[in-house]
Amino acid sequence: DQKVLSYIGNMVNDTQAVAQAEVNMIHAPRSSGSILKPLLVAAALERGLVINQSLIPDVPIVINGFRPENFSRNYSGAANIHEVIRNSLNIPSVLLLKDLGVVDFYNVLKKLGFSTLFRTPVDYGLSLVLGGAEINMWDLTSAYSYLMHNLTHYNEYRHLYLPREHFHLNLLEKDSVNSQIKNVDPPLFSAASIKLMFDNMRNPYGKSNFKEYTQDKLSNVAWKTGTSFGYKDAWCIGVTPDYTVCVWLGNANGLARPGLIGVETAAPLMFEIINQLSTSSDWVIPYDDFIYLPICSKSGYVANEYCEHVDTVFASRNSQQLKSCPYHHSILLDKTMKYQVFADCELYTISKNYFILPPLMAHYYKEQHSDYIVLPELSPDCLLHSNVESTAMEFIYPNSKTSIVVPIDLDNERNIVIFKAVHKNRDASINWFLDDHFIESTRSVHEVKCRPEAGKHVLTISDDQGQSKMIKFEVER
Repeated sequence: DQKVLSYIGNMVNDTQAVAQAEVNMIHAPRSSGSILKPLLVAAALERGLVINQSLIPDVPIVINGFRPENFSRNYSGAANIHEVIRNSLNIPSVLLLKDLGVVDFYNVLKKLGFSTLFRTPVDYGLSLVLGGAEINMWDLTSAYSYLMHNLTHYNEYRHLYLPREHFHLNLLEKDSVNSQIKNVDPPLFSAASIKLMFDNMRNPYGKSNFKEYTQDKLSNVAWKTGTSFGYKDAWCIGVTPDYTVCVWLGNANGLARPGLIGVETAAPLMFEIINQLSTSSDWVIPYDDFIYLPICSKSGYVANEYCEHVDTVFASRNSQQLKSCPYHHSILLDKTMKYQVFADCELYTISKNYFILPPLMAHYYKEQHSDYIVLPELSPDCLLHSNVESTAMEFIYPNSKTSIVVPIDLDNERNIVIFKAVHKNRDASINWFLDDHFIESTRSVHEVKCRPEAGKHVLTISDDQGQSKMIKFEVER
């Protein structure tokens, strides 16, 4: 426990001179890629913002000019926490970090022992969880090992926790281990949050890539990969109740290497090492630190009165602060149940509960969930008397408070901006107006090209039923 069994700082080839092969990369600061995402999840679980089943939006976003993309360049509309880690989704991770707070996550990383974060939280911003941070193998291994230590010894320590400052990776035989000092309160994450974090890392993602390893080996390892921007760093951390194995691949001189992807290069090496070790110890389940929580089975948040399917799950104690399901609502229908209505425009109504995602989320979500039920159209009679802004349409780009920088090309002409929107009805037509000037109409695929002048603008869209939506944005030179 806390003992370093193997330490390889670099690969030295005796038959061929390799540049900077003597550099000890274990302590070299490198881009973290996605390797910190489980720690973000643990922090969010500890705060009670989410549980493993909670849905996070997975749609195109722009936040203060920052436009994150998933590695696959695809969107799922909404993904639960387990899917976020399993598929290493960037957009939900950024939104989760935004909810938690960059400063809070930065402080968590510092308390976990990441010593190479030399900039302020504001400088890192939301890229902190996407590779914008510089970390090293030693700190990464120590952080995940420390969390596993507190989980593994939770029952042995009688629900006490070893403080972070008293956990050290010991490289030399003479180094001593001090596990005498314990705290009642968890220094960072409770045992339940740690266990749930590792549960997310124990997943079937990539099993087809590692057929040579037994399923027992795969299922007993909690692991996460990372790939830095530009293919300069490939990471994989693997954790079992017995061992922590950290692998980094890259060039010591910082040069990129095409195809240097964590799951394809670092992960196979990590499993090759794990396969040589005895990893038969059982995972500790801290039953006393869990509570039973009734949740909406579709959204993963506390079931409200309109959630028709409720599951009871294991959750950390702080999950009592989890918000109520934001996606289930009671909708009024006319007596034929064909149209949505309002109480002031229809005498006879029927209430029905619906799982309703915002239009942008629904647009991508229903592509992968054929059972998603689209809300009925608003009754024409109610539409005439309604001043409610449309919930059938939503802008993809620009979004709220967007500042657009339109570069000038070589011919001194402004480049084209592509505006995008979605409509819940695939066959609907959308009319586009920029500052009350008609641009064009679109059907099915709602994208228009435009060259807006510098300054403030209003973009308006309206469908063939008269519903409209408006957004303000600014074009910078």
